[in-house]
Amino acid sequence: MLDDHATKTAAAKETELRKREREEETSLVARRLAIESLKKSGDDSTPVKKRKETELKDLLITLKEKELAERQEVRELEAERRRREREEDRDEAARARPEANEQMLRLVSVIGDAVLAIVKANKGD
Repeated sequence: MLDDHATKTAAAKETELRKREREEETSLVARRLAIESLKKSGDDSTPVKKRKETELKDLLITLKEKELAERQEVRELEAERRRREREEDRDEAARARPEANEQMLRLVSVIGDAVLAIVKANKGD
């Protein structure tokens, strides 16, 4: 339990750190793109500007792809954690079943003994 909590906490911190880094990168790229677009004149047919714009767009696409991959990784880790928890729950339930069966048999035995005692008492009268 504690290990799972520690793992979850560490994963959450790592995810938050990655998120902040991605946001900072995205912010820098957006600023650069905004500055580039402000510097553009009415005629943006120069190859250098187009190339830079293309590079920035490619960078944004790459960042988005990384972000999606990280999200997928987090989802897969969570799915694996849930699968392990379900497996542990099943194992625990399987261990508890024999104990519950024994308790039920004892209860039935006690009730049966009580019924027999009542029947014997009624026959004795």
